[in-house]
Amino acid sequence: MLNPGDQAPLFSLPDADMGRANLE
Repeated sequence: MLNPGDQAPLFSLPDADMGRANLE
């Protein structure tokens, strides 16, 4: 984890997909 802004966009797509799949 270098910068939250740098990793935000990278983990934004997979995070949203994983979070939704986990909730469902």
